[in-house]
Amino acid sequence: MKSRFTQPLSTLAICLALAGCPASSHDSVQVGGQGVGQASTGNPCQNNGQCNDGNACTLDVCRASRCEHADRVCWDANPCTLDGCDPKAGCTTTPYSCDDGDMCTLDGCDPYSGCAHGPAGCSDNNPCTIDTCIKNACKSKPAPDGLLCPLGSGTCARGTCVADNCPDGTQLGAFALDGLKGFEPIHLAQLGSNQIAAIGHTYSGTSGQWQQRVAVIDLQAKGVAMHEAPGWQSVPAANAARRGSDGSVLLCGEKPGKSQTFAWFGRSKGMAPPVVLDFDSPNRRSCFHLQPTPDGGALLSGWAETESNVFSTTWLGRVDANDKVLWNSVINLNKYNMVTAAVAPATGQAVAAAYGEAGSYGQADSRLLWLDGQGTTVATVQLDATLYLDVRALIARPSGAITAIAGLKNATTAVGMACLRLDAAGNLLWSKANLPAGYLMVAEPTATGDLLVISAPQGGPKWLIGLNDQDEVAWQTEMNLGGQDLATDVIALADGRLAVAGLSTPSKNGVYTTYASAWLGLADAWGHLGCKAAGPCAGLTSCDDGDPCTADSCVNPGGCAHVALPAAVTCGQG
Repeated sequence: MKSRFTQPLSTLAICLALAGCPASSHDSVQVGGQGVGQASTGNPCQNNGQCNDGNACTLDVCRASRCEHADRVCWDANPCTLDGCDPKAGCTTTPYSCDDGDMCTLDGCDPYSGCAHGPAGCSDNNPCTIDTCIKNACKSKPAPDGLLCPLGSGTCARGTCVADNCPDGTQLGAFALDGLKGFEPIHLAQLGSNQIAAIGHTYSGTSGQWQQRVAVIDLQAKGVAMHEAPGWQSVPAANAARRGSDGSVLLCGEKPGKSQTFAWFGRSKGMAPPVVLDFDSPNRRSCFHLQPTPDGGALLSGWAETESNVFSTTWLGRVDANDKVLWNSVINLNKYNMVTAAVAPATGQAVAAAYGEAGSYGQADSRLLWLDGQGTTVATVQLDATLYLDVRALIARPSGAITAIAGLKNATTAVGMACLRLDAAGNLLWSKANLPAGYLMVAEPTATGDLLVISAPQGGPKWLIGLNDQDEVAWQTEMNLGGQDLATDVIALADGRLAVAGLSTPSKNGVYTTYASAWLGLADAWGHLGCKAAGPCAGLTSCDDGDPCTADSCVNPGGCAHVALPAAVTCGQG
């Protein structure tokens, strides 16, 4: 039997376009002693019952007053079984083995096309080795020095994981959050200088529902410790959570009502369970996005149903610092069926991004809405549908301008993301296509810049990215924690570090499992989880701003810098 392999065939229906087991070799069995179409004749008879020979592998009939015993054909039309016949029990089937004897393949059988042999990976359970299967054997070689050890505060050196201690005593690294079984952290909020709240959920197989859970994480000198905040299991599962200006944790989501679900909002102080505020309406609605407002309240957004129960309207709501509902607006934009982002500038307005599709991929488009202090739309800007997909984040600038992070597309697929800057009147100032393709998990404004988390699809790279006030990439760091990682949130801590929450599908006994394990990453201000690769310039491939009349470089601590060349210098020499 094979062992140590890491990537089981998730489904054999794909079959890898390989030739299956020939059906004639094992999938149809002629039994009973006669050839195909032949039958033996025997004793005289008057009916079929008189011809039973006690052999379940023959078909016994009385024909022309003589018993005939024809072969029974045992065939289940499944190339993954061996078909036979037992004289007492009749037709039998046993699984067919597709093992090709090669340790470097994963063997299975598809019920439609037969045997399939996919490439196999292998693992020695050492995060600091690169494992491959070559010529029927698993071989390992040391990983490059400096690679981060998965879920540990160290880096790889000569094929082993060694401690990575920062000279100033700062703790960096990634740590397993294993104190709450099945916990999936979705949102982070700093509670104090050495405490972080992780808001997430666990899944109840008994009830088939997600349960809201909150873990309080203590940042210790070495590693982290966690305990569960009591009383949160009865709180509806939150779709969004952010820290308010008063230090409280703001949450929103949807909860079941008597005949439909309602959007809800809550404010937790001191990690006590929040009092849930319902946004009552005759139609179903849900909150998916939450943005703290300068006045201590929150801007909520999501979708609502129309009277005909079609998910085709956008919904926004706003509460003040005392959790009083200021307005609760449903905006019917026909095909625009969801608010994908919203932000509240200091002007008292609200800006929202709505997205919808009018049939096909090429007709999907987005628009930005400006709302006044009562939730009434006062201006609309539609984005170029040939260039942009949905707007995935909005960031308010002190000037009243807005940065919109939008997905880019060509005729058939997404090709990256761009930063769009619009002034307070909605005029486009610039569009910079400077972000990789992937899922924008979070965009978090901070005092020193904007933090982005981007997870590429299909197990691709996970990026921590810092934007400056000109919507340029100041630094970019790739996270690689092993397994199928997913980073879910990032916040800037008061001491300058970054805290990143995420999930991994780890390797257990050499096989990638389907369950998730939670982790917390503590990074420097530029997203590095290890001290040996710290600083704003580590891992940054280029600071080129595309302007031939600037000198581009990376400096510590600011990151990319662009200095205008003197007037006498020929453009391009910088």
